[in-house]
Amino acid sequence: EAKGSLNPGTDPQWKYLTEHDPKFEGQRKLKIEGKELVSVPLRVFGLEGLQVLEMSPERESCLRYRMELIPREISHLRSLTLLYMDSNNLKEIPAEIGTLSNLERLTLSNNHLTSLPPEIGGLEKLHSLHLANNNFTELPAQVCQLRQLTFLDFSDNQISTLLPGIHHLQKLETLLLLFNSLKQDLHLRYQLWPISDSTSSVRNWPSLIFLHLPMNTQGITPFHTFWTQS
Repeated sequence: EAKGSLNPGTDPQWKYLTEHDPKFEGQRKLKIEGKELVSVPLRVFGLEGLQVLEMSPERESCLRYRMELIPREISHLRSLTLLYMDSNNLKEIPAEIGTLSNLERLTLSNNHLTSLPPEIGGLEKLHSLHLANNNFTELPAQVCQLRQLTFLDFSDNQISTLLPGIHHLQKLETLLLLFNSLKQDLHLRYQLWPISDSTSSVRNWPSLIFLHLPMNTQGITPFHTFWTQS
């Protein structure tokens, strides 16, 4: 069932309607929900003009089905700008995700991911990436190719090291790394915090406003706020 988004009773092609949602005003949105859902209906992937797709159990309490695999037909949804797939049983992401060239926000938190496909690095419009509570042990190199990112959440993984290439994300405003196994805290302190007061900008990320890191033995608090001079 796609609540409030489709009108299957009057349209045999199962076309969708614009949903009146303040967050997505004017966008074509589809929310997958239903107690008896056992798989994602493939006809969803025929809605080529779809812009917002929600397939997250945590966003609708009555949804019992949890995806284990994203159908490769996801590549048909070239107009998608927002894709929500939190709280499923995903262990991998298909390469076809890289064909969603208009994607701006991708949420994959609360799954079982350990890696990302190389193709995800080609999402040139992506500005918000959510990967909290997965099984990553390192920051995927492809993430460093997403030069438009302003928000990146890798909290609650098993990351022990960061790639030098993360400094290529010059537009990054929020970086969340809480509840990981980072062993580079002192290096990070040197690289990211050469500041004399709370209003100074961060040297390597001129746009960075919020940086969340774990507590370490030097007494660095888990929550840090930086204000840029833009």
